[in-house]
Amino acid sequence: MSTLDLSISEDNGHQRNDDSLLNDKSTIACIVINVILIFTMLLIIILFFSLFSAKSQNENKRPYLCINSKSETNKDCFGGWFYKGYDKSTSPAKNAQWASDHNWNYVLFSTDITTDERKQQTLENIREFKKKKISFHIMCLEDTIFIEKHDSALKSIDALLDFFEKNNEFPDGIHIDVEPHALYHVGTPEFNECFQKWLDLLTKIRARLNKYPDLLFSAAVAYWYGVKTDDGNITNGHGYDMVNDKRLHSMMPMIYDGAGGTADKVYNRAKYYLQDRSNIVIGLDPKEYESVEQMRKVAQEVSERFAKNGTETSKHLWGFSIFSNTRY
Repeated sequence: MSTLDLSISEDNGHQRNDDSLLNDKSTIACIVINVILIFTMLLIIILFFSLFSAKSQNENKRPYLCINSKSETNKDCFGGWFYKGYDKSTSPAKNAQWASDHNWNYVLFSTDITTDERKQQTLENIREFKKKKISFHIMCLEDTIFIEKHDSALKSIDALLDFFEKNNEFPDGIHIDVEPHALYHVGTPEFNECFQKWLDLLTKIRARLNKYPDLLFSAAVAYWYGVKTDDGNITNGHGYDMVNDKRLHSMMPMIYDGAGGTADKVYNRAKYYLQDRSNIVIGLDPKEYESVEQMRKVAQEVSERFAKNGTETSKHLWGFSIFSNTRY
């Protein structure tokens, strides 16, 4: 082979090596690009599911009063005070079915655990309501005597919590019906002293419930506490005095006994607590309306009017509480 042939052969060899090297580099580049694309897609998928999970967790964030048909918590709540749930004429299944038939998505169930039979019935009621996807809240302390007797009130609360813990069957919340305005006339020193004791009781109960962060703490209140506070007749009766990190999660201003009946009346009496940015569930009485359908129309109109005021106001209106299942 001539010197020229050797030179050409060497050049061809170098070219083949260069081509091979280029091919190897291209292959490596493709692999790197594919790996980057795969990781990018994985990151997008992870981010998507994280956002979806966060949204779901937010929608079902506890504590809550209700879960609506859109799986949103504390929106469009419609339920109420539920009495006579232990009567012989009914049963846990019938109780839950009644609430479902009337489109209630939560109940404030007047509860009794003083006997073994009542304890078992209470557990069965919780289970039956939850089968229907109706949030179940214990209603207790249904007596003004507890405003003075805090020790007795706390013993009752402790007994309920111990009972649920032992049976690993918890309600969605605790609702109390202790009304200071039922004892004294507003504007008197006796009433204001009573009111402060009631606030103190709320603080003590919330301290107990902090061990159970999934439980919502609520109470029935007069719709006019805030107005009377502005008038100087009550101390610490604004919405934010009652609904805060140390007391209630939400409250039910009772807009009835002549106070309701029309959208204007309900709206004007509910707005003060909402102006305080306090979570409320408006109490209505079917007896003040021509029909249940009219009551629902009023509730819808009130909700729409508050919605027009903006999100900051309307988000604190969780829904409506009906007084009661026995008045339909």
